[in-house]
Amino acid sequence: MILEEKERYLVLRELKEAVSILESSPDFSKLIPEVGCNIGMAIPEADSYEDVAAVEGRIVRHRDRAVPVGCVDFGASRHVARIILASLRYDPEVRAAINVKYSREALAACIDMKLGISSFDRAEEPENSSTMDWGTAEAIKKYGSVPKVIYDKGGKGKEPMIRLLGRCATEVAKLAVELAEKIQ
Repeated sequence: MILEEKERYLVLRELKEAVSILESSPDFSKLIPEVGCNIGMAIPEADSYEDVAAVEGRIVRHRDRAVPVGCVDFGASRHVARIILASLRYDPEVRAAINVKYSREALAACIDMKLGISSFDRAEEPENSSTMDWGTAEAIKKYGSVPKVIYDKGGKGKEPMIRLLGRCATEVAKLAVELAEKIQ
């Protein structure tokens, strides 16, 4: 119990640092999708949404800056939690993810950065499944392991999206900032 509390504290601290990295970047706001962005990180051996911390209410663009709407907390985003929990099933080291705006330029920059990339097609999603759970697993199976980048080109009423995955929240935050700088 004490060990889990320690892990939860460390994840919250790591995530706050990651949000700070995003907030202080002059370029990152351009990568924020219309629906907003979120970044999350799981404790080791996470198995539920409550084991994944994220930003309550997401991160939005305000006056060309990235601004978190709420605080960092566990269970704050089922969306980003699904991506991380699906990744954890294939690689227990991949405990963090962030979603950013999809564009051909952003995808090209990911290729230039030599990041492993995979994708899924929302049109192929089986009924009664969660897109993020199914899509993440689909992209990982197609790639053969957990890639740094998983994207989809959207669907009816769904914005195209790129997700960056990594070992910790600061890693994916720095990756997102680097990506934003590359597409300037």
